Amino acid sequence: MPPESGDIAVISRLVIVPAPRAISNHAEVARTLGIDIITGHYPEGAKLPGDAELIRLFGVSRPVLREGVKTLVAKGLLSTKAKVGTVVRNRSAWNMFDADVLAWHLEGRIDSSLLFDLGEIRLAVEPRSAALAAQQRSHRPGKPAADDVGVAITICANRGFGKIAQVLSFITSRPRLRGHATTDTDIR
Repeated sequence: MPPESGDIAVISRLVIVPAPRAISNHAEVARTLGIDIITGHYPEGAKLPGDAELIRLFGVSRPVLREGVKTLVAKGLLSTKAKVGTVVRNRSAWNMFDADVLAWHLEGRIDSSLLFDLGEIRLAVEPRSAALAAQQRSHRPGKPAADDVGVAITICANRGFGKIAQVLSFITSRPRLRGHATTDTDIR
């Protein structure tokens, strides 16, 4: 039975992405340009159209456009330079652990290399995280096991492994990425 209209934005064989909630104009500009960059509409090294054209295209003010572009610069997708313009950075500079960048990949184009990389990261990180969670669990008898992933994420974040914590959060929020193991019984 198909979902009711508005319940789900994208259904693929790999993941279900919840329908986007209402977002600000600058976040919508960043999202749209981000997806366009990820899908190759604006390839690496390409110069984006000028402010006037983008303002007309999005129907927003200059401050709203600049805030959206500033968001993409912070996420590593764009660089801006006076007298050069706004240019798409190389994929290696993108913050692939950023929740928005990952979500834009899911909305725009999920390529097999991204899924493979996420799966490899998960397989590399998850066993050690589970061990840390089990170690903490021995100090917290009676706590539900469901807390263990959250504990592992917190431990990673507190020990200076923020990127690993981001990866764990992202992967655990999407249970089936390319058929990789998702539970302790799948790993055994």
